[in-house]
Formats: sequence, structure tokens, C-alpha cells
Amino acid sequence: MAAREPGEEEEVKLIKTWSSPYALRAVWALKLKGIPYESIDEDLTHKSDILLHHNPVHKKVPVLLHHGRSICESLVIIEYIEETWSHNPPRLLPEDPLQRAETRFWAKFVDDKALPSIWQAFSKEGKEQEQGLSETAEHFRLLEAELKKKKKRLFFGGEEIGIVDIALGWVVNLVPLFERILGVKFLDEERHPALLEWRQRMSDVDVVKESWPPRDKLVAKWTAIRERCGLRVIWALKLKGIPYDSIDEDLANKSDLLLQYNPVHKKVPVLIHNGKPVCESLVILEYIDEAWSQNPPRLLPRDPVQRASARFWAKFADEKVRYLVLLT
Repeated sequence: MAAREPGEEEEVKLIKTWSSPYALRAVWALKLKGIPYESIDEDLTHKSDILLHHNPVHKKVPVLLHHGRSICESLVIIEYIEETWSHNPPRLLPEDPLQRAETRFWAKFVDDKALPSIWQAFSKEGKEQEQGLSETAEHFRLLEAELKKKKKRLFFGGEEIGIVDIALGWVVNLVPLFERILGVKFLDEERHPALLEWRQRMSDVDVVKESWPPRDKLVAKWTAIRERCGLRVIWALKLKGIPYDSIDEDLANKSDLLLQYNPVHKKVPVLIHNGKPVCESLVILEYIDEAWSQNPPRLLPRDPVQRASARFWAKFADEKVRYLVLLT
């Protein structure tokens, strides 16, 4: 890159979405370093030419544009910011090579382990959700142990926020939100005192506090994602013209009725037909189609090969498409 003339302003732009926890990492790094930038908000349902041009491989946010050159992937962006503006405090990675390697390890751990497991716990149903909950508990146990090794340090990065703190920053707002929506507890005082203290310190950092989207928007987004499972059942019942009573459930205070009819997963939706419960949204759809087969339309084709294909794509939507929606 050609040297700039004294006083020449740097051109820094960030392509992001308002709700992406990955994009927030880049926002925090830029603001912590005091780097002015232009924000370009992206709609991932109608991807812009600028996004497709600057990130043709993944077509995702965030993308940092610096003098017209693009840097993609949030952790890569943070390291680029640290190296390009190394004179701007705070240091986001330590100077010592061994400590830098350890820092990269834990930042990668967050991306490869902690984030996927909590997405699975939030977005899946049944055994897959239970697996996600179990893996999330183990990942938070490991993070708690690592943070305790720091002893008197305030953050994973030491006295100041570093790349691991930024990578794990979604714990500040999304974990309490997921706990509320799912009616589970990911972090508690007995098992995670250090993580809870760290979360409070992170939430008090100005650039973190001011950058989070409004809570009501976050609640609406994530609640809508979870409720899509229930909406599937509503759509199927209405398409088939089947009258039903709707029982709204507060998963933060699960009712005796829910615990009685879904004692295994304790989740919604649950269809109760003649006093017998049917659980799991895709299972319910097939039950509706079979129990009311005389009611048009058919939700699955008659041909076994076509039925298998329909089940494949329904499972694909659950395992792939819904996961991608979570990241936007």
C-alpha cells in the first residue's frame, strides 16, 4: 500500500448487519482503537453488489474496507486492525509470541466450539438441542477455568480488553436473552463466578454498551427465530382447516401442562390430539398429514422417493438454513 501524505485521512468502511455478533466484533475493535469509519448496513436477504464484490467467497459480513481493499472474517479483521493501527491503544493481542499463540487458540475456540454449540442449543429441537446444551455447558466450564488462571486480571486479555474478550463479547447480551427465551440457565454463580464477573465488566465498557442494538429489537429477532418451529405447526393446521385451541407457554416459567406432555425435552411446540401429545415440529407436521390425510392439501407426497426427498430438504432447512439466519 502506498504511503500516505501527512494529514491525509484514512478511508475505513465496515460492511455489517445490525444484529450480527461477528460484525459487532469489528465495531468494538475499531472503536476501542479510536478509528473513525463509515458504516455500510447490509441486508443479507438481498445482498448488495458491494458485498458480493468485496467478499465473493463467503458473501457474509463483516467486511472491512481500508483504502478500497477488503479484509473478511471477524477474527482476521481484528488482527488486521491491531497490526495496522498498532500505535493506537489498547493492544488487542499481546506482544509475546507464546501469549499471542495462546490468545489465538482461545479466540478460535470461541468460534469453533462455543458459538456453534450455543447456536445448536438455541436453534435445534430434541436430541440435537440437548447435545448443544451439554456441549455449551462444557465449553463454559473450560472458559471459566481459563479465566480463573488469569487471577487478578480483569479480562481474558489482561488489564484491558483483548481479542478473546471481543470474540466472546456475545455472552454479554445474547446469553441472557437465550436463557430467557429457552427457559434454561447457561451461567450461574456457583459454576461460573469468574465468567459472570467478566460479563459485568464487559457490559460496563462504553464501546460495548453503546454498540449493542436496542434490546427490544434483539428480543423480537431471536424470539421470532425460535417461534418458527411453532409457526410451522400453526400453518399446517390452518392449511388443513383443522380447528385448534392455542395455549401460550412461558418457557422461563414452564407450566405443569408442558412438563406433563413433553417431559423429555420440555420444549414447544407440542400438539395434543385426543389427550395424546405429539412433540417436535417436523414430527408434528407428518402426524397432521397422516391423521387428517383426507384434508387437502397433502403436506408430503405419496411416492416414497419423493417423501424421502421432502424429508431431506426439511432437515436441510433445520440444520443449515436456520443456522445461517442466526448469524445475520
